[in-house]
Amino acid sequence: MRSFRVSVCPGEYSHIRPVWCPISRPSSLTKRTTPPPPPTAVSWSIAGPGSPTGRWWSGVTATPERGDHHSLRPVFDGIVYQKTLLEMMQAGYLVDLRAFQVLLQADFDALRIQQGNFVDAELETLLLAVNAPAQVLAAFQAHAANRKALLFTPTVALADAMAATFCAAGIAAEALDGSTPLATRRAILQRLHTGETRVVANCAVLTEGFDEPSIDAIIIARPTQSAPLYQQMLGRGTRTYPGKTDCLVLDVVGVSAPSLATPAVRLPS
Repeated sequence: MRSFRVSVCPGEYSHIRPVWCPISRPSSLTKRTTPPPPPTAVSWSIAGPGSPTGRWWSGVTATPERGDHHSLRPVFDGIVYQKTLLEMMQAGYLVDLRAFQVLLQADFDALRIQQGNFVDAELETLLLAVNAPAQVLAAFQAHAANRKALLFTPTVALADAMAATFCAAGIAAEALDGSTPLATRRAILQRLHTGETRVVANCAVLTEGFDEPSIDAIIIARPTQSAPLYQQMLGRGTRTYPGKTDCLVLDVVGVSAPSLATPAVRLPS
């Protein structure tokens, strides 16, 4: 097999500075079994002006629809391969999703929109006003009592309130955010892995890049108008795991809609 090199580029697509480094030997690639792909895998390729002479650029992303609405066209010519969340479930690489909507008596249409999404501080005020933590707890007890859950909130204060409400009901829960020390964060996630902690509430920390396949419940207490963000939250629960047959989504703010979520999410009638 011919030797090769791979250019690793940063996520800031507007100023790509390739850094050449070996990431794998051909022999190890031939021995490795194919791992489950991410929820959505899209690859772009280009050649010509702007690319290294005689080489191809190939980019891979789990979120081809960017929340900042910046196009990747200036960097890549077009999509050459794509797999959707639903296709990966049908192929058995990801578990299926089941969902329950828990409608709150809250008027989200009254909230302001900034940069294409709700204002977090206003979300917090509204969710606390309708006692969202208690309703989230009730939904968990009714539909996911025997599951391990990851809970998403728009603010740190709301994540803390969610965890406190669960703990008061005798359910082991913890909260973390961007200010949580690394050692503490690792300890919390280890307890989630072992099952010592049943629910981890987080604010903008575990939305992407976090992989705990044993999670089989996702609680979305974070209304959003962003389809990529919504799918990223769902994706935290779709990994396969021994004995895991599906992931239950508790959508406590009513954002589960075909235009935002995925066709794989089947809402109860």
